[in-house]
Formats: sequence, structure tokens, C-alpha cells
Amino acid sequence: MKQKLETFVKMLYSNNAILKARKASYLLTFLMFVINIGLISVPNYAGIYQGVEQTDNIHNINEAFIELYEDELSCRIDDDALMTCDEEGPIEYGDYVFRFVEELDADQIDEDDIARSSILFSPWEAAVVYVEDAGTADERIFLVSGTYHLFRDFDFSEVRSNAQDSDDPDAYYERTTDMFLESLYYSGFGDSVLIVYTTQFAQMLIYTFFVSLMLLVLNYRAKFKKLTYPASLKITVFSATGPALLTAALGLYITAWASMLFIVLYLVRVILIYYRVNRVEETLT
Repeated sequence: MKQKLETFVKMLYSNNAILKARKASYLLTFLMFVINIGLISVPNYAGIYQGVEQTDNIHNINEAFIELYEDELSCRIDDDALMTCDEEGPIEYGDYVFRFVEELDADQIDEDDIARSSILFSPWEAAVVYVEDAGTADERIFLVSGTYHLFRDFDFSEVRSNAQDSDDPDAYYERTTDMFLESLYYSGFGDSVLIVYTTQFAQMLIYTFFVSLMLLVLNYRAKFKKLTYPASLKITVFSATGPALLTAALGLYITAWASMLFIVLYLVRVILIYYRVNRVEETLT
């Protein structure tokens, strides 16, 4: 077992050791393929996670929510993540207008709801829209939206009394608003992760197929068959692990560049493996 582990570690960087990957089982090869995709996806996951910073673009939202809390808006979220409101609005809160709508759908929302900065609640989801430089050529729209399943059992009408019982009401208001906005953003995190992984799976499957075929070009005009397709496929999968692991580590810090780094590192390694296999004097099966 220790020897196998040492061999696997060497496969991460050694082009000589990677040739031993041809002896791996199909099940282990598939598991490594799945793990590689997870590692490659880390920069995307980190980017999605760090994207919560976009809530900072929703300017003056704390002031608007403070007015909403002070007004003791009668909206509550139950244990089933369902929102109910006794008032539909519109109600002015700071720079924002509050509305309770039947559905947050592009076909259902009135244009007036997004013509200016708005706080939109519906039974299943909410959206906070900030319109910068509204009505001008420089108009920009920032949006945070999502469901309530990370913010269950919450009553907006009780925030004011809870804040008064705290040591710092303003800080309590701000924390509550931040938690609400972050819960909206992260409510879609699971779906985003699934989409990223599925996309990476499809891309890596195609990439692996073509790279493994490329290695078979070694057999063209060779004196003997140097590589079988099963061996080529296994080598292709295991050779991606080292670059994928480095991509995952760097992806936590240089999110924007880590995915491109994998492509470059993997391409370089495949080229080196190509020349390494070309020098063997036996058939790799």
C-alpha cells in the first residue's frame, strides 16, 4: 500500500512514473477522472463564493432596510421558506421602493419595478435592485436575488424590537441586512456548483478523448505498437491530476487565472509525456 501511494505521488510530477498509470483499474481511472474535475472546478467555486462581494454594489441598502425595520414591515418567512406580507406597497424606504409581487419573473414584473432601485419580495424569492445613474446613458443595474431557504423563520416586523434589546441597534440592523442579502446570494450556490461541475465534466470528457487519441499517433509508422488505447486513456486521465491539484491550490488565490493555468500546464505535460512514450522500446498495455 505504501509503495502504491508513493507511486501515485510521483505520478503528480514525474513523466516516468505516469506511465505506470496504464496498470490502474478502470474503476480507479474513473474515480480519478471525477476527482480531477472537482479539482479543476475549484477556481470556479471560489469565484462563485467570493461573488457575494457584489452585495457591496447595492448602495445605500442599509439605510433603506433600517427604515423598513423601523416601519415594522409585516413580512415574515416561515419554516418552509415561504414569504407572506400583509402589505404589497409600493412603500418608499430611502432610495428604494418596496413591493410585494406575485412572482419574480421577467414576464410578470412591471417595468416600473426595475426602473429605479427596488426591494422586491415574492412568496418564494426576493430581489434587491440598485439602479445607478437611472435614466442616463451611464445607467447600470446591480442585482442580488435568491430564495429564502437559508433565511427561514424570520419576521421583519420583529427586527426593531430585537434591535432595541441589543447593545448596538445600528450594528444589529446592519448584521441583519447583510445576512439577508448574503442568504439570497448563497441560495443559488448549490445550483451554480452543479452547473459548473456538469460543464467541466463535459469539457474534460471531450478533452480526454482527443488527448488520448493524440497519444495513439505514436503508433503511426512506428516499428511496433507502442501504446494501446486503454493504456493511453489511463495515462491521459492520471496525467491531469498534478496540474489539476495545482490549479485547485492556486484557484483559492488567483481565481481568474487558475483555470487557464490548468490548460497550459496540462498541455505542456501531455507534450512531455508524448516524447517520453515515443522513446520506449516496448508496448505499453
